[in-house]
Amino acid sequence: MTMMIPISSKAVSMPLMLVLLAFVPASHCADAEGEPATTDTESKPDETPESKEVTELQILQTFEPDKCETKTKAGDYVRMHYIGKIADQSPVGEKGFQFDASYGREPFAFQLGAGQVIKGWDEGLTEMCKGETRTLIIPHHLAYGETGHPQAGIPGGSTLRFDVELLEILDSPPEAPDIFGEIDADGNYEITKEELDLWFKTVREMDATPEGIFEQEDANGDGVISHEEFSGPKRPKEEADKDEL
Repeated sequence: MTMMIPISSKAVSMPLMLVLLAFVPASHCADAEGEPATTDTESKPDETPESKEVTELQILQTFEPDKCETKTKAGDYVRMHYIGKIADQSPVGEKGFQFDASYGREPFAFQLGAGQVIKGWDEGLTEMCKGETRTLIIPHHLAYGETGHPQAGIPGGSTLRFDVELLEILDSPPEAPDIFGEIDADGNYEITKEELDLWFKTVREMDATPEGIFEQEDANGDGVISHEEFSGPKRPKEEADKDEL
């Protein structure tokens, strides 16, 4: 579950995956120098007619490095930065609304062409060079469909725009983060509402846990989220126990 907004539509039923790893305040969408590492895609308008409905994936190359030894293909593990918005061409939603960005936190790593992200990413990020930037205009059927992702501000039927930057093509799968361990402050393998609220306030700088998240994760309704119930990134319990010895 690394996932960020561009996670597969399978994750629409698992908003915790989205909120834990993807949703951060827009003010944090910058790198160490305070600006996105992409060229000018943040201020660059969509280079497609706004009056026409988008029915097919549109790929706009915004920067191409001088040298390119390897290009991405299905099956590659990649590390990306991105900014996600409601596209100007979208028939629904607030045009230009930025619902997510990876700048200011760890880049997003995943396997290309494995169904881990929305189809618009799997199709739009192939044949890409390290350091290259693109703008993807993704119709709803290659993104979140008619369901959308309301918790992230993405209505059903939304056309999305992603400004993406390929940072690295990896030799092996990236190590998944242990978000459960971060939230479980006392290490008892149970997350309380207070621990989850504290994590969202201190790590994600949100006022509180998004509505319904705790109740969804607490499957048996006993007032805590167990290691087994938690749907987000977590280390196997056995590994964590060994580290504590």
